[in-house]
Amino acid sequence: MGTGFQHAVYGGDRLSVGRPANAVDAARLWGSRSVQNPCPFVGCRMPVPLLGGSLVVPAGRLVVRRCAGALCSVEVVRAVSMEGQGGNPRGSGLARNEHTAEQSESMKTTVNLPNHAPTAPQTSEAHSSANRLDPSGHPVPGLDGLLTALQWRYATKRFDPTRRIPPEVWSALQQALILSPSSYGLQPYRFLVVEDPGIRRELLPHSWEQPQIVEASHLVVFASRTEMTEGDVDALVRRTSETRGVPPATLDGYRSAMVGDLVRGPRSKVAAEWAARQAYIALGTLLAAAPLLGVDACPMEGFSPGEYDRILGLEGSGYRSVVVAALGYRAGDDRYATLPKVRFDERTLVQRR
Repeated sequence: MGTGFQHAVYGGDRLSVGRPANAVDAARLWGSRSVQNPCPFVGCRMPVPLLGGSLVVPAGRLVVRRCAGALCSVEVVRAVSMEGQGGNPRGSGLARNEHTAEQSESMKTTVNLPNHAPTAPQTSEAHSSANRLDPSGHPVPGLDGLLTALQWRYATKRFDPTRRIPPEVWSALQQALILSPSSYGLQPYRFLVVEDPGIRRELLPHSWEQPQIVEASHLVVFASRTEMTEGDVDALVRRTSETRGVPPATLDGYRSAMVGDLVRGPRSKVAAEWAARQAYIALGTLLAAAPLLGVDACPMEGFSPGEYDRILGLEGSGYRSVVVAALGYRAGDDRYATLPKVRFDERTLVQRR
């Protein structure tokens, strides 16, 4: 990394800062010195309210000073015209608002951005909002880290087709899917990871031509059971017996409850809908895990399930396509990335009895 700034230029509605960075696109700053809701990982892009202004630092315009463990120290040079102007840089009268490295040196703001999502905490104090260190010395995000990641995520409309999710990151996300909870623990679904570009192109016209299907690094089709059988129940009983080292006979009561409910009971008539809801729980797990690892995602229902089933060979398999998730890294020109989230207020959504 370089150690000096070339210049800081405010022009129109964009603030160009320093040399192009290798990793960081933008950070969110509040006021002149304090930091709130920084990007949760290297490579993200966020709006920058700066001294009352509303600027966007363009991609590759921050300088990454150093990375230590999970944190990267990034310096943002603010143009002199922003100082004391209440966010109105045009009133400075400085020619082109351009400054040398020496002139800009006193206007640096340092921001610590997480370089990657750290390991989960090992103590009961994981709920604290303060960052802690895990046994390997990496920072562990507390409440602020979780909420920052959830604020950062959005339903990504355009992915960068040149960027792939690293194998170790995808492995973790895949494990998150596997670890998702389900009713009775029956896991009445399969996760189809569509890697073949030809199959993705075939799916595209049956997905409302949404570009995520072919642009995303990974595409997951969630397929759930069309009905529940005693064979499904017995498979879970065997797995439980093997995993926990208990005789199958000790699980007879559990087996009877599942069969009486989902195979022979009233809910057997809506077993397909019940199974689809379990798949949606897994989708929620994936969508919550992805931003913690700096991965973008988009849940998708805009597709033709029948055509997906045909193309993916699900017809007659006992499974059907119910929802899709595209994952990867947002494209720099996805205008939805910086739009404010629209949510009803807490008093409307969270009610207590």
